[in-house]
Amino acid sequence: THEGGLAFAERQQAWILREWQRLEHRPAARDTGTEIWYRGERVRLAVSGSEVVLAGLRLKRPQVDTGIRQTVEKYLREIAEVELPARLAVLVAERRLSTPRVTVRNQRSRWGSCSTRGSIALNWRVIQMPPSVADYIMRHELAHRRQPKHSPSFVGEVESLCPTWKDSERWLRKNGKELL
Repeated sequence: THEGGLAFAERQQAWILREWQRLEHRPAARDTGTEIWYRGERVRLAVSGSEVVLAGLRLKRPQVDTGIRQTVEKYLREIAEVELPARLAVLVAERRLSTPRVTVRNQRSRWGSCSTRGSIALNWRVIQMPPSVADYIMRHELAHRRQPKHSPSFVGEVESLCPTWKDSERWLRKNGKELL
């Protein structure tokens, strides 16, 4: 019963707190060897003292007890906020389109979105994808500026902007759930 569960949790409060703290402060070395996607490649993380090594880059953890995931995510978000809008600007210029307002967000269920006003939001995780897949995401959102709904006309627009879109969709179905 619900009440029985609450009573059990109250009786085990000290143990629950100890376990929670143990998990929060587990040694960082445990994450060494974990692989993540970075620019379309699987790269192995390594921990060296107060640094996380990612694809040859040494990322300083602000504090020794800062988690590896937080350190890597912060770095990836920072580069995504610079590189994704810059790449979108190149794609816009290639097609001589009007420049949209662009934001980089922490979206949990979308790779990107396009507002009714034509503003584009990109998920920071796009930086983890191969460049061709990242370009597809951006071109997909640019297509929404002309075709708001996923209609046959929209598919035609995407195809004109990104002829290899089906390959990108396959990559996303296969690997998308593995991105941080």
